[in-house]
Amino acid sequence: MSVGPPVNLPCTCDNLEPFLGFPENATLPAECPEPLPSSARPSLGQDPSMLYYGGLYIYADVDFYQSVYIRVSPNKETIMTTGWHEVYREPGPGPERDPDGSLRPFYTESPDINVYHDVECNCDRFIIFYASISRNILSVIRTAGNNPLGEWEYMGLLEGLEGYDPNLMFHPAGLYLLYSNFDELNIVRMSENQPWLRVSQPTTIAVPNEPWELQAGALIEAPAAIVIGGVANVIYSSNVYAQPSYASGAASA
Repeated sequence: MSVGPPVNLPCTCDNLEPFLGFPENATLPAECPEPLPSSARPSLGQDPSMLYYGGLYIYADVDFYQSVYIRVSPNKETIMTTGWHEVYREPGPGPERDPDGSLRPFYTESPDINVYHDVECNCDRFIIFYASISRNILSVIRTAGNNPLGEWEYMGLLEGLEGYDPNLMFHPAGLYLLYSNFDELNIVRMSENQPWLRVSQPTTIAVPNEPWELQAGALIEAPAAIVIGGVANVIYSSNVYAQPSYASGAASA
């Protein structure tokens, strides 16, 4: 696959419409979001994710400051040269308070994009879990409908969870979120119809205890799960990312 640097492209909603492949009740926004100017487009992202749905590749990234973005393209060869669409911006500058009094700082990192089925609207919605690492917290945004280029809404903090690198796992037994809090990997069960709400206490599934995991800082992070035949297979990284000892491991259950 050949990719290049981001470029400014004209609005592509008309071009994307034949490829959307969403249910008949899906609608495009009245006005296609304009790509961000080059001066506002992020130059650094942290741990992006991508999914393929409805004939589209949808790539989620952040600017490691306030914003969460997506790129959308009908083919993976052009995904990195399409315009950015900012789907959420953390309030700033500095922390601000939600109505419930919780702090929402910025420094966005590690967006994890997925699709879940909402039984209330009988539709699929896109959902992104991301970290705000200035206070080591996790937040959730989702689409108001089933169009990734439409409106997104902030669903709140994941109460009682401290960590980063979220990864949503669809398992036959239910919906689970994996995440790191530096020295361990945790898993927590989430509501299947309201995935921003947890329905269990966190459980630790891995700690750095192998010799290769203890070379620099004894960190464990970046869990990514895939379920095959009912078995959860998780890959992860250990040690400090900027050191030669940074390496990947695997576990299953």
